[in-house]
Amino acid sequence: KQWYQRRVAITAGDTIYAHQDKEDDKVVGVRSTALKFGDNTIRICSNFTAGMSVALCVAGVTSGMGITYFLTTFLSCTMIIRGLSLVDLNNPKSCWEFFIMNRNIGLIILLGIILGNFM
Repeated sequence: KQWYQRRVAITAGDTIYAHQDKEDDKVVGVRSTALKFGDNTIRICSNFTAGMSVALCVAGVTSGMGITYFLTTFLSCTMIIRGLSLVDLNNPKSCWEFFIMNRNIGLIILLGIILGNFM
C-alpha cells in the first residue's frame, strides 16, 4: 500500500517532466503519461497531490509525528499546488523548473519526518 501511495505521488512530478519531450514521444511512439493525460494533466496531478497530502497526514497521525511534520507536509503540498498553477506544459524550461522544485519538496518532507520525531 505504501509503495502505491509513493508511486502515485511521484507520477505528478514525472508527468510534468515528461511534457518536455511530448513531441518527441509522439514521433517515437512512447506512450507517456504526458500524452495520456494531455490537457487534463494539471487537474490529474492536483488530484494526485491531494491524495498524497492525505496519505502523508494519515502516516503522520498513525506514527505519532509532532506538529513540525504536519507543517512541513502542508508546506510541501502547497508548493506543489502553486507549482502546478504556474507551470506551462508547452514550455520545456517551465517543466524542468517544476521538476527541479520536486527535489526541494522531497527534502522538506524528509526534514519534516526527522524533526517530527522530536517536536
